[in-house]
Amino acid sequence: MFQSALSILQNKNNNIIIHEKAEENKEKKNEKDEKTKKKETKVERELNNKIEFYIQKGTVKNTLRSTRNWISKLEVFRKSHGYDIPIEMVTDTQVLQKQIVEYIASMKRLNGQEYKANTLKVALDSINRYLIKESKIHGVNLHNRYEFPEIHDVLHGKMKDLQKRGLGEIHGSQALNTEQVQHILNHESMSIITSENLLYRVFFRMAIIFACRGGEHYHIKANQLQRREDKGFNFIRYSAKNNQRGINRGNAQIIPIPADHLGTFDPCYDFQLYLSKRPIGSDENLYLQVNPKWQESGIWFKKNHYGSNKLSKFMKKICQRTHVSIPENFLSNHSGRKTATQILHDNDIPEQTIMEITGHCSIQGVRAYKKTNEHQKMMGISSLLSLYDPHLSSSQEILSTNEINSSNTSQEIQSINFSHEFQSTDSSQEDNSNNIGKENQNKMPIFSNCNFSNVTFNFK
Repeated sequence: MFQSALSILQNKNNNIIIHEKAEENKEKKNEKDEKTKKKETKVERELNNKIEFYIQKGTVKNTLRSTRNWISKLEVFRKSHGYDIPIEMVTDTQVLQKQIVEYIASMKRLNGQEYKANTLKVALDSINRYLIKESKIHGVNLHNRYEFPEIHDVLHGKMKDLQKRGLGEIHGSQALNTEQVQHILNHESMSIITSENLLYRVFFRMAIIFACRGGEHYHIKANQLQRREDKGFNFIRYSAKNNQRGINRGNAQIIPIPADHLGTFDPCYDFQLYLSKRPIGSDENLYLQVNPKWQESGIWFKKNHYGSNKLSKFMKKICQRTHVSIPENFLSNHSGRKTATQILHDNDIPEQTIMEITGHCSIQGVRAYKKTNEHQKMMGISSLLSLYDPHLSSSQEILSTNEINSSNTSQEIQSINFSHEFQSTDSSQEDNSNNIGKENQNKMPIFSNCNFSNVTFNFK
């Protein structure tokens, strides 16, 4: 009896132990599963972060900013007209067309003034870009004039109306001429004796030599300026507005700057001096903040770089400091790009060479920056007048001779690197042209109906 009770007790204890071990194993398994789950969650989270990072990296920020801006304005308009659901939730193409047409027809600035004609197209492009990605209507495309004919007609009609009212012109930033560039570089406020002067000088060099876009300056890194063994520099443009790289491939653009002439202080000297003044451990961005106590400490710059807002006003500040008279509305950091392109055009540099410097992908893009200068206009009018009045032909010949000399000078300029272009002047050539023009005003041709061979004329 006693043994039977003992046996039952032992069995009971064994069952308890087995149960406890089972519970313990279960807890261990749960802990292991929880750790595995946490590990998987962490890996998944890291993977999702990577995916999001690359999506953001592949997105053009200006395009995204423009899209958000116009969608926001569209939704404000829609809410004021009683449209409650978001534009992307509209499922009927006719309803969508009606709302877009109403918005285009009534588009105005906050101050009540009309937009420029091209702004309307930019707005529609942004709205269309958003709807292609977010709309419930599969395959929607507002640019399809057969599916959305009213959108096309209203946009076209309003743009024509604005253009007739003088709101179709795109002014943009204004280029500096050669004399203004030389004036700025020679001005005392652009010397290299102070940290602020040196900063502005390097910025100006970068703008007019590398034809930087307005917003490009903020993204330029110090390591994009690489010194060569011959003491020249290479500027490496890894990406640009029309060369985003990625799937579209494209190569980094390398622009060589020749070494300064012996005994001169040209771009390479300025770049090397500026880079040598950057403190160790500073931000990778090229343009660092000026240290207000640089004279006492000997440290010219802070380790922090300038923000995009302050940097965007640099070209205006440079022209104010050097007293260059250009309307502020037409002056921006992008003026440096226009300056470089225009001066290259004026000196008859081949368009392919200009593209290699500016980074344009097409000749059409380069030509959009081209503007006929006053001398070229005068030559064109002179040619036209000579066809109307034969008595003006000899005057035209004189101007043509001067133009040939100018062309020869331009060919010589092509052999000189662009960075040195702004160190020389063509003022004598322009003065020559002006003097000849003045002498020929209100005078009859003195060599009318005469033929000459192997004769050189010197006009004084």
